[in-house]
Amino acid sequence: MARLYTLCCVCKTQRRRRAFCSLLMFVAITTAVTMLSSSPPENKKSIDVFVIEEHHEALSYWHRFAITNKINRTGNTLIHIDAHPDMAAPEFLPGMPDFTWSTRQQQVIMLMQKNDVFIQGAVMIGMLSHIIWIYPSWDKNYDLNEHEIFIFEIGILTTKRNDNNHKIICECRTPVDKYTYQVRAGTKSECSYSREDDNGSDDEITIEKEFCRTKRSLLVEAIVGEVALEALKKSSGLNEPTDVILDIDEDFFGCERGGTTLENVRIPWSVVERLDRLTNELLCPKNAIHEEAGDRLMKGFIADFVRLCRLATESTCNVSSRVIVDRVKGSFLKQHRLTPRMFCQDRDYSLHLLRNTADVFRTLKYNQLVRLADLGFCLSESPATYGFENGNAEFSVCHGAISANDHLVFIYVPEEEELTKQMSLVRSILARVTAMQPNIVTLCRSVRDGYTPRHLAKRIEGDIVDFFNRSHEGIKYNLIYDDNLFGGKEGWHGRYKAYLK
Repeated sequence: MARLYTLCCVCKTQRRRRAFCSLLMFVAITTAVTMLSSSPPENKKSIDVFVIEEHHEALSYWHRFAITNKINRTGNTLIHIDAHPDMAAPEFLPGMPDFTWSTRQQQVIMLMQKNDVFIQGAVMIGMLSHIIWIYPSWDKNYDLNEHEIFIFEIGILTTKRNDNNHKIICECRTPVDKYTYQVRAGTKSECSYSREDDNGSDDEITIEKEFCRTKRSLLVEAIVGEVALEALKKSSGLNEPTDVILDIDEDFFGCERGGTTLENVRIPWSVVERLDRLTNELLCPKNAIHEEAGDRLMKGFIADFVRLCRLATESTCNVSSRVIVDRVKGSFLKQHRLTPRMFCQDRDYSLHLLRNTADVFRTLKYNQLVRLADLGFCLSESPATYGFENGNAEFSVCHGAISANDHLVFIYVPEEEELTKQMSLVRSILARVTAMQPNIVTLCRSVRDGYTPRHLAKRIEGDIVDFFNRSHEGIKYNLIYDDNLFGGKEGWHGRYKAYLK
């Protein structure tokens, strides 16, 4: 600036350059003021938000952050916003981490057996010391007060099976006073373990605490959404130095039974079950790409079936299944040739199964086929699930995991007004939690398995994503979409749609 001032003083002796000198001086002063008043750009903290399909997939991201020192390996706080506690016990398997920390991803995958056991899996390897479960008031399955606190312990119960020792994970709960966060004198612990009955449901068996050799102990709080803001201010441990995991399930806003849409057009469930068996025998998707291709293939077959049968609204097909399959087998066999690993059978038996599928379609009316195509076909679980590679998953009509006889899941589909109210509440809770600067966020869709109401899924996720995309002082949230999402980044509404005429 001094050099520029000298230049301008020389210029002053030359009248014709006075205007130029004045301009240079103005630029110099403006530049100097700008430099003095401007501060270096603020470096924002970057927080990753992982969008996943099924809830147990969250554990692999938490573990990955722990082994790369992005969160602590022990002593973390989990804030779990969900309609369900997801704190069931995994089956104890040989080779899984035996209540010890493991850096091996394959061992951690053994704890990802299904969508409600991953939190106990995280407890087993020592990641969590405090869980805050925030649940919605509409779910009437839980006989809980507004804010309950208990000491949660898990351990091992050893039983005999075929003359061999058999390990089962057991758990104990001890109520804690919500004002003092202390166990009252004389309070007794309740201990139990789960045993599968003949129908595949879990029975809770009560045991004495002495039989459960506890290995891990932590604090668990269950808080209904409407009092969560106040409770979070008082929660013991949140004001202490700790890494925070924020975990959200989109089914917090409602739960549906996917099969209802088929029952509404009077498709007998026996027909759905037959289609499930046929598609599961025909197609064996190995990944989410195969799943999408299988969904497209089956929807396309329904569209071809309707076209070849020239179906009207209330009519069924009079064309033989053999004729229909002969007309479409060219494109079908091309798909078989291009992606043979997606199919369970050789080409000839695959055509046989396709004819049997056409036989089932011939029993359905046009409006029923339209609804079937709209629902589509999918895997019963994520490819990331333990045992998936061994063929444990099924490919079937995408009606989800909640059956008509399942009374453990409370069904609730909100109206627009209630959804808006719930979203406002959740955004307030998120504002409070994000002020703590969580180290990682996992956002679960729960659409493939049929929990989150599918017609609301886009709205729910859109509003939550919008919250993270908005400006947060000193924080930038990075949205990362998992490879195993059903329908990819766009989700349920982004899937292939077959147009039936």
